[in-house]
Amino acid sequence: MIYDDVIEDIFFGNLRPNEMPVRQDSHYAKALGRFCENEEWLTEHLEGESKTHLIRLMNDHDSIVGETAYENFRYGFRLGMMLMLEVCTDDIKSAS
Repeated sequence: MIYDDVIEDIFFGNLRPNEMPVRQDSHYAKALGRFCENEEWLTEHLEGESKTHLIRLMNDHDSIVGETAYENFRYGFRLGMMLMLEVCTDDIKSAS
């Protein structure tokens, strides 16, 4: 059955939708590079309370991005399953 490979990959942790490759020439990769460069510059040049606030801001940003990614994945997965259910239900109704 075609689904055996997917189930096995999920079981053994070989399928990780949260880890997707990024093309180095993509807009995302370029924006991420600029973001990291700016974060590094600010971290090096700020001191004391300003640096503490920057680190807190970056940590909060990471939490928000992580939660957003999870919620988007969850929504997309459920939407996909609802579409599959509708297709299968329609096929059953059509066969009757």
